[in-house]
Amino acid sequence: MRQFPVLAAAVAACVGCSPAAEAPACAAPDAGDIALPGGRFLMGADPLLPEEGPPREATVAPFRIDRTEVTNAQFAAFVRATRFVTLAERAPDPRFYPGVPPERLKPSSVVFTGPQTDPARADPARWLGCFPSNGFGLFDMAGNVWEWTKDAVPGEAGAPTHVIKGGSYLCAESFCFRYRPSSRQSGPPDTGASHIGFRTVRRGPTSAATANGAKPQRPEASPL
Repeated sequence: MRQFPVLAAAVAACVGCSPAAEAPACAAPDAGDIALPGGRFLMGADPLLPEEGPPREATVAPFRIDRTEVTNAQFAAFVRATRFVTLAERAPDPRFYPGVPPERLKPSSVVFTGPQTDPARADPARWLGCFPSNGFGLFDMAGNVWEWTKDAVPGEAGAPTHVIKGGSYLCAESFCFRYRPSSRQSGPPDTGASHIGFRTVRRGPTSAATANGAKPQRPEASPL
């Protein structure tokens, strides 16, 4: 997943790992997005955790969604084109950390590394598309990395938080257990960690037209 230019911390993590035969490198899926028609669906589930329920009906308009998370290469191109300053390169906002001495508010990031015994599994950046796509042709909707969403989480103190979904490669039955469709949790927007990512969504005339097989028109882009 994402590797940020400046790293202030590196954390080695291996949850539920055991020696295994060397695995082949994952084949990178084709880039691009997919048009989905929208509709009504049941959101949530009988809650294993409090924030996962109760189940309720929701309606989604047609939209286009990336087949994969934004890749390291795509994010690096964005940084070069826009001169974006990443979270690993800028200090946390002191408004969200009252009482923390200024000298401790330093640019930082956390990178989790895989087992070094198997070269094919050691580099998280190579894990995109290791498993078949789902029924919509989307890859890594569960596992791989947590994915940011546009939904805010109300009522939490400190930095504004958003819902993150999908779990990550650190989740396991014995730890986290959030790589399930109904699972969700909140995450602060200034967490520069390598097991969190995102994919983009477009809504507008193009989404509806292509989802129904019509000729696409110029869309209005919107963030996920």
